[in-house]
Amino acid sequence: MLGLDDLEIGRIVRAGTDLAQDLRLAKKLEIRTGHIAFPGELKIQGSAEIDAALTQQQFIAAAAIVWFKGEDDASVLLTAKTAGLFPSATRAERIARVKEVSEVARELAIDTLICAVGVFPPDINQPAYEVAQDTLLELSRFCHRNGQSLAIEAGTEPPKVLLRLIEDVHHPSLRINFNPGKMIRYGTGNPVEALDVFGKHVIAVSCSDGDWPLMERPDELGERRTVGEGKVEWAAVVPKLKAIAYRGPLTIQANEEQQIKKAAGFLRELTRKPAAKAEEARTTG
Repeated sequence: MLGLDDLEIGRIVRAGTDLAQDLRLAKKLEIRTGHIAFPGELKIQGSAEIDAALTQQQFIAAAAIVWFKGEDDASVLLTAKTAGLFPSATRAERIARVKEVSEVARELAIDTLICAVGVFPPDINQPAYEVAQDTLLELSRFCHRNGQSLAIEAGTEPPKVLLRLIEDVHHPSLRINFNPGKMIRYGTGNPVEALDVFGKHVIAVSCSDGDWPLMERPDELGERRTVGEGKVEWAAVVPKLKAIAYRGPLTIQANEEQQIKKAAGFLRELTRKPAAKAEEARTTG
């Protein structure tokens, strides 16, 4: 990416009243890139103020994230009912929101749009699967007209199921935002192995961490952890990202200063080290 190092460490900043504070913290921690998230409750009033804030702090927004109003990921069941694009009660509103954020992102010269798809049926014969295909095709075409890729977030579905959906939609603008911590917390697969499945489609990376869900509590998600303190095998993930020729930012998914600082230090050390020394960063970071 122009002006950035390969695998440069980034953070998520939030459009709206939190933006100035988030950008100041990023600058304090020597973070100059990441993703800009648009909360579902935010009333978007053009791009001028956002552009001015990003320019003032010399922050490069590599992607825009669409967050939806009313989402709740406290459990697998709540995720299925409330998250992403596919719940029928909110689908039309959320499709419109993705398009609204896409237009603002275009004005900001952001070429990647990220959103969670939520849960969709693995059975291709179910009508809801066809709805998922049609929804993603519509949005992929819209983003394509705005010069953007639509990156759906991996995590809630097993890698092969997500890959099949992308292949069935069959649009060049439909890509993946790789979130290894989300995969761990939902128990949907090994993130390192997932890159062997869908790595060629990865266009963005959100760095989060966590524990595997407990087998005796299948509806509960694993605990969130600071990057480097959970079960993600970062010592294997980073070399694998390099192997699939991913060169974009590693964007930390956290808001608290100490969490971001610790995660940034861990990831910076990891990206500088040869693979054989990478595990040392995990144990001493």
